[in-house]
Amino acid sequence: MKVSEDPAFKKASYSYFQGHAITGGLLLFLPLGPLRHYLAGPISYFQRVRQRRVLSIVAAEFQERLNGAGSGKTHIDGIEWTIKMLKEFPGKPGEPLPLFQMSHELVHILGAAHTPVGMTLTQMVWQMLVQPEYLHALRKEAEEAVAKVGFTDRIVEYLPLQDSYIREANRLYPSNIGEKVRERKTNEAFR
Repeated sequence: MKVSEDPAFKKASYSYFQGHAITGGLLLFLPLGPLRHYLAGPISYFQRVRQRRVLSIVAAEFQERLNGAGSGKTHIDGIEWTIKMLKEFPGKPGEPLPLFQMSHELVHILGAAHTPVGMTLTQMVWQMLVQPEYLHALRKEAEEAVAKVGFTDRIVEYLPLQDSYIREANRLYPSNIGEKVRERKTNEAFR
């Protein structure tokens, strides 16, 4: 099973990522004064428990795939890419693989990526609803790309208009926290 389809992982990771804001808010905004250093450990304890839960699920999936469970299944995800990279850069002979460290890196990347991507996708859908005249050209390009190469990783090569649309949505409505929305200098429509 892919980790992303596992209900336990979904629940654990949602709790973990939501806990960042709660724990961070407590540590940053409570007037703890000189006690902050001493209280940070107990306050962040539950966040570390949530983190352990997520990391153990990912590490177990790493171990399962390394042991060959589910052989023949094709996974296109960070775990599979890391395993392929291990074949190129195997590390020191005789040392066990740092599964927990690898899991931590993947979860860190997931946390860094999920919010901006969701915000960008939401902004793109909103812009398509506000300006539906772009939808026809984007849909036509997608249909032609699927007809040429199907739903493969090469499809990206055949979607320059969609790439431009995503970049323009990100430029005008950045997903970075604290950025000011940029304005267009002309009234010319997106092309």
